[in-house]
Amino acid sequence: MADQRQARGNHRSVRSLGASIRSWIASWNDAKPFVWHKTVDAILDSLAVYRQRIEGARTVTVARVAVPARWGLRRSLLDALEKLHLARPLVRTYERALAAKGAVASRGTRAADGLPLPPATLRAQVGPKHADARYFLASGRRHEQLITDVLGEGGTSIEQVRAATIGSI
Repeated sequence: MADQRQARGNHRSVRSLGASIRSWIASWNDAKPFVWHKTVDAILDSLAVYRQRIEGARTVTVARVAVPARWGLRRSLLDALEKLHLARPLVRTYERALAAKGAVASRGTRAADGLPLPPATLRAQVGPKHADARYFLASGRRHEQLITDVLGEGGTSIEQVRAATIGSI
């Protein structure tokens, strides 16, 4: 309620606004000291189990990159534009252009199950290539296959997950 009062409050002076803010801080900031619930031995035992688990994991070597990635250059440009307060409007304009192109290219495209596609503006926010309906649908099928494979490796089928999900609703 204090949050609502603060957001919707009608303050006729800076002094009343300050008093309202101080009142909100006093009611919100109810700090309590941290209390350990586990003993030192229990924490050390937990760390030992974790260490044994990760020592058995395979090691992956990642090659060093000598040249900055294209995204690194894009990130630098976006950071520079952000300082000028231009990044957000430019990104939104770029997303709208992608969405317009995707909407024209995907006119009449539907998912295999007949469901309508999300609007192109929403798909463009997922990723630049996703504004294209065909790419969006192919990406969804790849993700569906990946999830099915991971579940299968764990000994579960997608049908079992669906049944458990429907049963919990």
